[in-house]
Amino acid sequence: METRYELIVEYLGYGYHGWQTQPQVKTVQGTLERVLRYVTGHERVRTLAAGRTDAGVSADAMPVQLILDSPVDTETMLPKLNDHLPTDIRVIFWEKASGSFNILESVEWKMYSYRFSLKKLVGPRAAPFVAGVAGPLDTQRMEACAALFEGNHDFRAYGYQVPSDAETERMIRLSKLEYHIAPGNGLPRLWEYSVMSAGFMRHQVRLMVGSIIACGQGQLKLA
Repeated sequence: METRYELIVEYLGYGYHGWQTQPQVKTVQGTLERVLRYVTGHERVRTLAAGRTDAGVSADAMPVQLILDSPVDTETMLPKLNDHLPTDIRVIFWEKASGSFNILESVEWKMYSYRFSLKKLVGPRAAPFVAGVAGPLDTQRMEACAALFEGNHDFRAYGYQVPSDAETERMIRLSKLEYHIAPGNGLPRLWEYSVMSAGFMRHQVRLMVGSIIACGQGQLKLA
């Protein structure tokens, strides 16, 4: 009997070619499904994530739908699954869902964060988490630029290969740039950009971050 589950997955994406399974390369989905087949004994394992991350991108709490051909005991399977997953992938929640559960229809908001330092060269400890941006940057202009994205706007210019008939309006609930004091241990002082919406187009957040940095470099004017 087909059974659906909800998983929450945390992973460090630095060593992966994104979430989605691709031939001949290591991905988070491919690794997770391979280990799920081993620990559950099910040959057919199907997963669907609430979003797809690009190469090198990490996730703190990615909702994932899992479909198996018959039920399993999640209480015993969860620790076994984490024992066999690589240390840069962890399943922090695994629970049976209803037969009509659809992860894409269940997610209300998605949050993305980009962290960067005002140093072009970032040390090896921080490299998986922090991008280096050559200064100087006007961070006050960048904060003002980030705030302009909030609200309902047409983001067609911030999509990648967007079809002409695609819906490109998005409601941005949060768009904020914040400064973080260095935590020590060789990690740099950094800025973090956070953006929240019900959904984003392909490469939309990446292009929004590019515009914010361009504002800080004086290449774009504030509206």
